[in-house]
Amino acid sequence: MHIIRCSKLCLKVFSLFTLLFSLTIQHLCCSGLIPPSPQEYQILGLNLLRLLVQNRIAEFHTELELLSASALENPCIKHALELKQYFMEGACNCVLSARQTVPHSIYVYFMDLLAKTVR
Repeated sequence: MHIIRCSKLCLKVFSLFTLLFSLTIQHLCCSGLIPPSPQEYQILGLNLLRLLVQNRIAEFHTELELLSASALENPCIKHALELKQYFMEGACNCVLSARQTVPHSIYVYFMDLLAKTVR
């Protein structure tokens, strides 16, 4: 029974990763053509967090280069940037405590994955 639950969770996580990738592509393609979504920065920050969890640092930096200066000031994006900085400094306790300051509740899942990586 536990295996079935784990496989369902893996499918949900894979689906979420696929969705985030698709949304990132749509964001780049439709920028300026349609009005920005109110959840734009939340989704972009979540995608950055996903890249950190998967240890895809080069892609993390590529995504950052695509963001405007004003986007980098958004709390959702700043949170991911701070986490990356904590990793680079080896400040594991800061990574673990950052779970308490997530900008949105959906980030908690990825923060739990990140905590497992740190431990």
